[in-house]
Formats: sequence, structure tokens, C-alpha cells
Amino acid sequence: MNKLVAHSTMVLWLAVICAGCGAVSLSQVQQFGVASSSLGEHARKAFDLAATASVDRNIYDVAGDPKKGPTDSTFEGLFTGDVGIPGGKEKAERLAVRLRVLDQLTNYSSALQQLSEANFAKDIDAATTDLNGSLVGLRETYKKASGNNLAISDADIGIIATAVNAIGKAVVEVKRREAIKTVIVKADSAVQSATKLIASDLGGDSDLASFVKEALSNSRGSVQQAYNLERTRENSTFDVRYAMLVRARQIYDAEIATPAFFTAVSEGATAVGKAHQALRTAVEADNFSSPEAAKLIGELEVYVKSVQDFYKSIQAKSSS
Repeated sequence: MNKLVAHSTMVLWLAVICAGCGAVSLSQVQQFGVASSSLGEHARKAFDLAATASVDRNIYDVAGDPKKGPTDSTFEGLFTGDVGIPGGKEKAERLAVRLRVLDQLTNYSSALQQLSEANFAKDIDAATTDLNGSLVGLRETYKKASGNNLAISDADIGIIATAVNAIGKAVVEVKRREAIKTVIVKADSAVQSATKLIASDLGGDSDLASFVKEALSNSRGSVQQAYNLERTRENSTFDVRYAMLVRARQIYDAEIATPAFFTAVSEGATAVGKAHQALRTAVEADNFSSPEAAKLIGELEVYVKSVQDFYKSIQAKSSS
């Protein structure tokens, strides 16, 4: 009886130790998921707010001429190419599809984080669905953006789903780590290709960065033109003129900050790729905690902060 008790105690103690190891070993995967998804989410929000600002060009054109009335096109901006820029529609389409690649990369990172934190069977099921959807979506959008095939097949996605499902209803930590290892190894080539595309096409000196900057410049020009019309009116008031000047300054600030924002997104994407590659190297050695991964995730978090700061600044500008 004493031997049985001793054995049971030892099994329980080993289980406690393994549970602790699981929590520690998965922390970098969680940190990567949080940082990567935050980068994508705040970048997307900032782009959406820049699109809203670009619509101001059309709104002020209509507001400045009592003979004009709004139409559907009045409320179309950055992502439709209706921003007064030659070739704007083609550039808008290129920008939109690259942002969809970023969206799917964000979804993948979020699903990886979800898998590392799952405690119940329903969480595992949700992670499986999200991983499958994000990888299929990433493959499709990457093909549209680059014209090339992404290095992840239906068989790879099937292997990932099988590994995740093998975790079981009770969320066995050993199987969870094995599943995460499978996910990271199988998805790494796709992540590297996607992050390289984002880094090259959304850089601070890229054609698309110039397109967004010019769109905001045109919007500011329209606000200033509307101001010049407003100030000549007999019933023009200080409050109205002041509000228009403040809006013009806000768009100008966003315009000037655009290259730095694109640089943060580009370098952040590069950091995502490097951090994911470091995680792959670590998990292939069955080591879920590596100094190199920790360093690269820390660098990624710096770029996330830059993107968040830009989003907060343009958010304040657009809501004023």
C-alpha cells in the first residue's frame, strides 16, 4: 500500500512538473502570437482610418459646391483608387490584396496563440478551424498578390489539422507541444514568403507608401480649397474656419507620418518572419524556449509599438 501511495505521489508530482514545463515552454509561442497579431490588427486599423481620411477629398468637394450632391462615389476613397491619382485604381487594388495577406498572417498568429492557450476541447476545435482557414486564406491571397504559389499544400494543412486534433479532449500537454511543433514547421515556409512580400511591398519608400501619402495630400488640398471658399463667404464664422484648418493640419500630420508608418509595418513583418524562423529552429530541437526567439520577439514588440502609436495618432486625427 505504501508503495502504491509512493508511486501515485510520484506520478502526481511528475504531472505537476510537466504542467509547469508546458506553461513555460509555450510562453514564447504565446508572445509571438500576441505580438504578430497585434502588428497586423493595428496596421489594418490604421489603413482603414487613412482610407476614411482620403474620403474627405470627395466630401469637401461636394460640400464646397452647393450645386453638387453626394453620390456613392463620394464615399469611396483609398481602396477604390478614387483619390485623384493617375493609376490610382490599380495601386488601390495592389494595396488591398497585400493587406489581405497581412490579415491572413494576423489570423494565423492569433490561431497559434489560441492553440498555445487552449484549455478545453472547444478551444482546440476553434484553433483547428482558425488555423485551417488562415492558412488556406494566406495561400489564396498570396497567389493573388504575387502570382506565385505559397509553399503549403492541402496535405500540409491536413497534417496540421490531424496533429491539432490529436491533442484530445483533455488537452494533453505533450500532444499540444507536438501539435504546435508541427504547425510551426509546416507553416514556416509560407510565413517567410508572406512576410517578405509585405516587407518589400509595404516599405517606407515603396510605391504603395507614396500612393497613400499622395492620397492624403490630395485630401488635405481639398480641405484647404474648401477653406478658401468658406473664408470668402459673408456669413463665414471663426469656428467653422478654425475647424477646417484643424482638419487640414490633422491630415497633413498623417501625411507626413505615412513613410514612418509603412517602415514600421515593413520592418515589423521582417521581424515576424525572423521570430517565426527562430521558433521553428527551437521546436525542431524540442526546445520551446530559446534566447534567439526571445530577442527577436522583443524586437517585433518594438515595431508593434510604433504601429500602435501611429494608429492612435491617426485615430485622434480622423475622429476630430
